[in-house]
Amino acid sequence: LSRALRNLPGLQSGWLSSACYMASVGSQFYAMTLLWQQTLQLDAVTTGLLFTPLALLIVAGNTLYTRLTARYASAKVLTAGFASAALGLWLLAISLEAPLSPAFMFGVALSGIGHGLVYPAMFAVGLKAVPAHQQGRASALMITSQYIAGAMMLAIISVLLGAKPDLTAWSIVFHLLCGAAVAGMVIALCAREHR
Repeated sequence: LSRALRNLPGLQSGWLSSACYMASVGSQFYAMTLLWQQTLQLDAVTTGLLFTPLALLIVAGNTLYTRLTARYASAKVLTAGFASAALGLWLLAISLEAPLSPAFMFGVALSGIGHGLVYPAMFAVGLKAVPAHQQGRASALMITSQYIAGAMMLAIISVLLGAKPDLTAWSIVFHLLCGAAVAGMVIALCAREHR
């Protein structure tokens, strides 16, 4: 990348947030698909239906983002999104033995809303100060960071779960996703937005 892009702190926060996004709630769909189908032995149709509330909550988070950014800076909304995602993933990690419990459902809700807040906020933070003629390169950097972080997280998840994953292994996986969300929250807290 050009020197102009390397010196933009907002872009640095953006691509790091993008990596943490994919390593946390971005990998949640893969992890929950394996959990429901391989460990809990649910069929594909049931698994798909169980994803419906999560998908709707992501849309709700996107809508909430629009309202929040009318009053707060995108970096603050990004921080709140990662905080919601981290809490939701932690609740999932501690309630895997009862996947229909209130704690598990609340975890799905919080992670979904966090997902919906983080995705637009990270691009707003990362691209706000980027000149128009550099937007393509900056966007490519953020998307590439997503792919790299996602590939690394999926590889780690596969190693942790092994051939026959038990609930202890699953708890470690969701705690790891939670840790990535916490890292994203710290990055967002340190983000300096261009005015």
